Amino acid sequence: MRSDVSGKLTTALSALIVLMLSHTGHAHHGFANHFDHSRELTLEGTVTEFNFRNPHVTIHFEVQNGDGEAESWVAETGGSSGFLRSGRISRDSLKAGDHIQIVGHPARVTEQEMRAVDVILPNGEKLHMANPYVTIPSIGADTVATAQESVTPNLSGLWMPNRGRSDPWPSEPPFTEAGQAVFETVNARDDPSLRCLFNVPNIMTGIGPYPLEIIQRDDKVMFLYEQMHQVRRIFLDGRRPLEEDSIVGHSTGRYEGDTLIVETTNVRPLKNAGPPLQVIQSAALRVTERYTRVDDFLQAEITIDDPIYYREPWTVLKVWTWSPDAVIYEYACDDPRFNPVFQRQE
Repeated sequence: MRSDVSGKLTTALSALIVLMLSHTGHAHHGFANHFDHSRELTLEGTVTEFNFRNPHVTIHFEVQNGDGEAESWVAETGGSSGFLRSGRISRDSLKAGDHIQIVGHPARVTEQEMRAVDVILPNGEKLHMANPYVTIPSIGADTVATAQESVTPNLSGLWMPNRGRSDPWPSEPPFTEAGQAVFETVNARDDPSLRCLFNVPNIMTGIGPYPLEIIQRDDKVMFLYEQMHQVRRIFLDGRRPLEEDSIVGHSTGRYEGDTLIVETTNVRPLKNAGPPLQVIQSAALRVTERYTRVDDFLQAEITIDDPIYYREPWTVLKVWTWSPDAVIYEYACDDPRFNPVFQRQE
């Protein structure tokens, strides 16, 4: 809930910081946790650089503080491929020299950094910069029923996350004392996705504007995620893991009736950022996914079982919508702040 904004802009390039109450949002990874959603910040200034890329679109701009001194700020939002899909903004939406007003949330720790929610242009046009969740029309249930006549449930195809039907990750999972102690030390910047890595279970979030493609074979099922181009292979032949651990672990699967059951172990322990994910993991982590197709929806019951960090297993429901007309865009994680491959050589 928002309160009245206090204060006034004093010059065309002055900065107005407005503290307001706001709802806590969910995002695809710890990027959201880096910002304080209980405060709202409004700044006015001039664009110096606009980067339309993954994993985050960034706006670099200059404002004048209360002492009349110039300050350089950066505002971030979701990745470019999501905006390409929604059509909301493009690489031509802003350019250096544009005078703008930005409304968003300040970083918790980093100075002169914010998460952009709205950008207001001089002509009054508003660019909504929050993560672009889109819904692609699905095909009819009759066609789905025809596809499901095979012995093995037909899960193949392109699926878009359905945020409205999906559960949020729990705000208070059943931590053990050891789990609570570890969680209290989590830093949002420890999130592996900020290094262009998406691990299990973070890749299962099911709320971002990025499609999932499922390919079924006799010996395996492949999950191809647009986000970070992550690939998961679910082996149906019972093979043993070739690696001691990896960020997506080792997944085996089986069909029970119309449900694909996936068991994932050997997940490399990493510090995940929370909230909202609230997921920490030890070497004992076991993730069980139960995928069932219901009409034109793919439902996944995801159970997190880690006896070191949780008193008992807990389950969330994630849902995707069958979207045969969806397009998987290139998701090049080319922000040099996160991917060392693209860092400038001095």
